[in-house]
Amino acid sequence: MLNVKAVGDAELGEGSPGFAMASNQGGFEISDAVNFAVDEDEMQTIERAIEPKIIPPQPQPTQPYYFQITFLGTKAHLETNLPHTDRTNSTPAGLAWLIGRSRNCAIVIPDPSVSRCHAVVGYDYHQGLYVMDMGSSNGTFLNQQRLTSLKRYPLTDGQILRFSQLTVQVFLNH
Repeated sequence: MLNVKAVGDAELGEGSPGFAMASNQGGFEISDAVNFAVDEDEMQTIERAIEPKIIPPQPQPTQPYYFQITFLGTKAHLETNLPHTDRTNSTPAGLAWLIGRSRNCAIVIPDPSVSRCHAVVGYDYHQGLYVMDMGSSNGTFLNQQRLTSLKRYPLTDGQILRFSQLTVQVFLNH
């Protein structure tokens, strides 16, 4: 059974102003079959009342630290909450980021177990995002697998990187 309900104080009748909603088993949807005259202010109120409340899914980090990578044409932008601070660090758009203990790195990890030039996270427009260990002493790990030095490994959304003992989750925005 289909019930018609007025939104607001107006009583529905033939030719009366108002807005109708159709109810079928408790759910409401806009009825195209019912057309009433509504002024502009009432229409804006109605539109706000029925506007979908879509909340995009938020990444659910499983690690305390992250790399959030946003793609910008042929370049990418990397944001992270590294090093061990509560603030977010943002790098310039680029093609590769050197990660290590050295102050010359794009992403500095002030941890003695991390090599001065530990790894590179890079972006190749044709091949995508990758990580490469730079011959570090304590290793770079992708999803718990130690990487071979100087070899590129593809990175995808949600993967876990580990630089020596420091773990980072990767999130991608295309």
